[in-house]
Amino acid sequence: MTEQQLEEVIYHGFNIRLSFLYEKPTFGDLFMIRGFDHPLFPPTDRFNFAALENLGFDQVDDYFGIPNHEEDGGDVKVWLSPLVNDQSVYHHHGPFDGLELSYCARRNPPHNTRLFLEVISEFAQRLPVDVLYTLRNQDLGNPPNLASVRKDIEHVIAYWRAQDIEPGSSAAMRLTF
Repeated sequence: MTEQQLEEVIYHGFNIRLSFLYEKPTFGDLFMIRGFDHPLFPPTDRFNFAALENLGFDQVDDYFGIPNHEEDGGDVKVWLSPLVNDQSVYHHHGPFDGLELSYCARRNPPHNTRLFLEVISEFAQRLPVDVLYTLRNQDLGNPPNLASVRKDIEHVIAYWRAQDIEPGSSAAMRLTF
């Protein structure tokens, strides 16, 4: 990891891009990740986002995220943003070219790393997607090989601990950039 890459993930976090291979989901499809359909945006039934309900995603503002109900860490453990032309969109009904999963190691207790890696694996297993680790521009395959992602997250955790800041702690949450 270069110094520039390290600085990016230390402060802003990690991103995984999931690009749909064939058909593209709509907002109604994506909303099913909550376990029920949206009254105004019916799903197309071509995607099984409901199978991902167990991950705990909820609608957070105009995106989706796994809310944090623990004392430590930020409000959201893992963010999920729909993409059109490789750009995050909101108030958009789709279809979406892809999804972006985002995780900030500074804002999460280290044990949440496992959750982020599980989310990546579950999405890859349940949806027809290519999986790209954007930091390294690395195709992770499907099923994804998450070794480089895990190693980089561990590197960021070690960085913050060397600064006497525990990731996910109130001290980590007070940092501004």
